[in-house]
Amino acid sequence: MNKNNHLVFLDGLRGLAALYVVIFHAKWFLWHSSSTGPCHEKSYPILGKIILYFFTLFNSGHLAVIFFFVLSGFVIHLRYARQLKEFGENSTFNFMDFIKRRARRLYPAFLFSILFTFVLDKVGENMGLLTYTNHTLYSSMNDLNNLHVHDLRTLFGNLLFLMKTYVPVWGTNEPLWSLKYEWWFYMMYPVLWFLSKTSIALATLVLIVLFFLSFLKWTYGLELFRVIFSLILAWWSGVLLADVYCKRLNVSFGQLSFILFLVPFPLMLYLYRIRMITESSVSLDILCSFIFVGLISFCFYLQEKKISLHFLEILKPLGDMSYTLYLTHFPIIFFISGLLMSLNPEHTLPKHCGFVLFGIFATVVFAYFMHFIVEKPFLSSKVIYD
Repeated sequence: MNKNNHLVFLDGLRGLAALYVVIFHAKWFLWHSSSTGPCHEKSYPILGKIILYFFTLFNSGHLAVIFFFVLSGFVIHLRYARQLKEFGENSTFNFMDFIKRRARRLYPAFLFSILFTFVLDKVGENMGLLTYTNHTLYSSMNDLNNLHVHDLRTLFGNLLFLMKTYVPVWGTNEPLWSLKYEWWFYMMYPVLWFLSKTSIALATLVLIVLFFLSFLKWTYGLELFRVIFSLILAWWSGVLLADVYCKRLNVSFGQLSFILFLVPFPLMLYLYRIRMITESSVSLDILCSFIFVGLISFCFYLQEKKISLHFLEILKPLGDMSYTLYLTHFPIIFFISGLLMSLNPEHTLPKHCGFVLFGIFATVVFAYFMHFIVEKPFLSSKVIYD
């Protein structure tokens, strides 16, 4: 446990990322001014405009998920990187133990979210709430036109983590799409571990090749692999960070943080300016993953310099419930949104941010209590990161 104590700040970062996603969805579904686009409310007082512009900082919920991928790669590989550093070629990999731990980590809270989403969706549909008919006044909401599919094919497709490729996500729980990537990254990891054991450079080269192949059109039912390979480098960047942490790669955190802020960020801004990448571009996701590695490296560098990260460590409770929060927040916010529009004679969302704050509070409180039931009992008490 002691050797992991200085990793607690990662829980704080994970909790902040989950909260960022919640705020992103809450402002989108619970606030008229946010759902209709940029801040052009001339009638707003100065304070209202300040609040409106403040919430524009939470417009990139997708990139927060990319941060989850980076952190996932780090924590999954960490124990194995330590073994590889210590035992080298004599290191072994227990595949069944790995799968059991990964399934124990993902499935309990995931199964609860499936049931919870179904119940809340059916209540909303029976009440005739507008969000469940895709006939709201907000085109951005109506574009989510597969949000209430509850058939058996969709259920089994989600349980096998095939959502958004061969089946839609389950019901209104749109954020479930990211679990597909997590699971299949896990399924690929044993092969990547073997390659990394032989050569870190070889494993990385193979993934780079697969990443570029993902830009080609794949047929014969291989679309899933093309999609997974398109983001594998984001996850692998976290794996490489674990190798740096365990001294399998001879790079200092100071050097790494400097390089990964100096190169990707200006390049990202330049490519975005000349429209070579967009907000939904895979290339942007990969560049942002490198920046996130730089951010975490900088935190490690601060620790090396004996600079406290207590302001992140105190957020550990938020990180502990972050998975449950991520899995349950969207159906709640979606239900509240439909209720607000149905109660309003104009069928619009409130023009103030009060219900955004209420939605954030409600989802966080619900997740806090539920994670003691559907998440924490299934985690190992022997290690912090499993």
